[in-house]
Amino acid sequence: MTDPSAEERRRARAAATVKIIRPGEEAAAALEDARYWERISLDERAEFVWKLSVEVYSLAAEAK
Repeated sequence: MTDPSAEERRRARAAATVKIIRPGEEAAAALEDARYWERISLDERAEFVWKLSVEVYSLAAEAK
């Protein structure tokens, strides 16, 4: 697997969002998360999780 290019990272950051969950809003946030993930196919979700795990592993290896 190759490292993402600078352009790919820039595009990913441009599409990133931040969610603020205030006390008492946890259930609504969980429902919103579930609805978000339901829109993405299982194959796409698996690929995304795999890429994240590879990235975390490489970051951990760099920190050693």
